[in-house]
Amino acid sequence: MCVDRGYELLESEVNISLDEFREKYADSNGFPQRALMGITARPTDLMLQKHAIAPTPQNPNPKPAIGTIHIEFNGDDQVGMKQTKSFVQACAAQGWDNGIMVCRAAPSGAALKSLQSVLPLIIE
Repeated sequence: MCVDRGYELLESEVNISLDEFREKYADSNGFPQRALMGITARPTDLMLQKHAIAPTPQNPNPKPAIGTIHIEFNGDDQVGMKQTKSFVQACAAQGWDNGIMVCRAAPSGAALKSLQSVLPLIIE
């Protein structure tokens, strides 16, 4: 998904066999360890060019309208304000521009509402 959208990932991160995946991300019972599955990716030069903002006299060196993305796999049975707040704080602290939180359960309504207030971060 990230490579298709123009993010840089290592070939070993993209093409992994099921056996390699199980060895790297599963516990002794074969269940995935979601905490180990997170990934961060930078946009390619082509993606940065595509999302470049034209310079203006007021902003002669604008930052591209795209940046680093972080994907986290949350394993909690319920996703509420605590989990979304923690994820948003991690994105802000690390300087990630975009975040995707993959959850086992649908986030609560309050958690989804709270994500609307974290601009300029883009959280999905």
